Amino acid sequence: MKKGSIMKLGLILTLSLALLSGCIASSSSVTVYYNNGLPDASEHVFIRYSDGTVTQVPDVNAGATSVTVNTYFEKTMMGGYVTDGQVNWIPARSYSSQSVTLTDISMHKPTEAVDYVALAEPPHADVDYPDYTSVTFSVYDANDTLVTGRTEVFIQTSNPNLVFLDMDTDRDSSDTTAGGMSSNTINGLVTFLIKNNDVNVPLTSTHLALYSGAKLITDNFFHVVTDIQVSGTGGVDSVDVGQSLALNAAVLPVDAANPAVVWSVVDGTGSATIDADGLLTAVSAGTVTAKATAVDGTGIVGSMDITINVPATPTPTPTPTPEPTATPTPPPVLVSSIALTGESVVQTGGTIQLAAELAPVDAADKSIVWSVENGTGSASINASGLLTGISVGTVTVKAEALDGSAVIGTKAITVQTPAGSGNSGGGGGSSTTPAATATPTATPVPTPTSVPAPQIKFNDKVVKIVQVVTDLTKQVEEVKANPTTVQFTDTGSHWANKTVDVFVKLGIVNGYENNAFRPNASITRAEFATIISKVFGITGPASGDSELSDVSGHWAEAAIGSLQASGVISGYKDGTFKPNQEINRAEIIAILAKIINLDSVNTADAPAFTDINQVWNKEQIEKAAAAGIVSRAGDGTFQPNNQASRAEALTMVLHVLQLNPELKALLETL
Repeated sequence: MKKGSIMKLGLILTLSLALLSGCIASSSSVTVYYNNGLPDASEHVFIRYSDGTVTQVPDVNAGATSVTVNTYFEKTMMGGYVTDGQVNWIPARSYSSQSVTLTDISMHKPTEAVDYVALAEPPHADVDYPDYTSVTFSVYDANDTLVTGRTEVFIQTSNPNLVFLDMDTDRDSSDTTAGGMSSNTINGLVTFLIKNNDVNVPLTSTHLALYSGAKLITDNFFHVVTDIQVSGTGGVDSVDVGQSLALNAAVLPVDAANPAVVWSVVDGTGSATIDADGLLTAVSAGTVTAKATAVDGTGIVGSMDITINVPATPTPTPTPTPEPTATPTPPPVLVSSIALTGESVVQTGGTIQLAAELAPVDAADKSIVWSVENGTGSASINASGLLTGISVGTVTVKAEALDGSAVIGTKAITVQTPAGSGNSGGGGGSSTTPAATATPTATPVPTPTSVPAPQIKFNDKVVKIVQVVTDLTKQVEEVKANPTTVQFTDTGSHWANKTVDVFVKLGIVNGYENNAFRPNASITRAEFATIISKVFGITGPASGDSELSDVSGHWAEAAIGSLQASGVISGYKDGTFKPNQEINRAEIIAILAKIINLDSVNTADAPAFTDINQVWNKEQIEKAAAAGIVSRAGDGTFQPNNQASRAEALTMVLHVLQLNPELKALLETL
């Protein structure tokens, strides 16, 4: 089955450009004409590039039937689609020079969204193109029924050896591209022609992901190995000469089609042997590297460095001399009371040092743990008893003995606004007799205290931090009272595992149906707006009040409207928000800069990025980096225009929460 393409634009000379599904080229702009109907308020047209990114076609002006869209000339356009936020399809089309006409835009619209795909037949050499493998997928909805209409499907790979053939039935030539290819279903089936330039690796051992519009259908269709973690039994990483150590290989994903590995060992300063089951036997002292290589053709290798030691020479055991019966050791003396000393008043943003006096003096274990219980005010305390005032009111400081006695000492502390903020009243007209001058007393020399760095404040016009602390405290208490464990199949060894766990426990985000979280998948502007609204309790107008032209009826309309009303977002110049477009890293920083006040941040402390000099919000990025919200990549870049992953977005939000000491301490308890 040849691939049906959706759009084609003729560029001058021999270059033919396709907007929607089918032709491969580059251009800085294209014009779209609509015949017999325009997209309705919920429908939007997107151009797709071979790297998977998209550009939204603007809505036409009132009374117009065409619109011109600016595109990325440096990228390869390979298709596109129409979406209403649920289903994604390719309508009827016709071509002319540097333009495309869409006729009856909803004619081929599917009735149900894509849920999953399966191979319709085993991959095989194509009859017309024997160098290419024909791969046909059956595309199903949530009711296990083949999808209708011309559902858009995009296939993507990171394997540079794969080449996709574009088969457009409306023209005589065929183009090829790497990275990805867009097509559409016919009777619920979609076919891709793929050439593998690495003859040693079968196509079924290649990492392939499938999308429909912005929805990820599967990120690893053939379930190939993506990672291998090698470890010693019991976490051991050393062994004596002549002894053996059993090694384990944890293969990801856990449902890999072929999880088998081949073991090998590379001698370093030491030497060893290893058998087919991963049992390593030490031969000579030094270091060696054990490796486990996937046999599914992916070439994935996991490794572990092992230290081989010379066994210690046993010392002869002397004949023991009989010892007299030892006097029984008396039981340890436990703490009976704890008295807390120090100032009873602290200013907001200031600190006081508290101390604990334990009785009796001969208590065996005088170690304690400090904590603070917020009342009408709030404060934080570190492990050495240094208390920091946060908000005005009263708090209770506690010091608990760790010797098992369960003794706790407490002290009430008042948090006040710094002195000097009040007004002096004017005189009334009556005079008073001055009091006698008292004999002055010696002024004690104050103990020097360290001046804390300026605390980064939340924008109180947008975020009510006291309410955020209250709400998150309640959520954390509910989590602790009803503990549940959610273990995703793809986050166990991910660098953001703990961050994902925090937001899942708080109910901010969820995983997918197959128990995956997809931390490396991109995140849309609507999804990120929803996270910000939930985390910081930003509420605004009811649905339908938004001035943005493309959010009415969208599932995230309420969250987007709230952020717009609060001044966190403003949309694009054309009055749209583009909720289904993936958000990039620079855009996330721009939103977070509306949540917190970065004016006090010294950018001299910011890491030097090599790729932000021309970025529209360079100063925001530098201040966010100096505040610890983001960091640079190993090559010194920030990658502002890269799509942010789900894991990166959550990590930046967590770093913002951690700017508040009380929230930081609270979230660390999860």
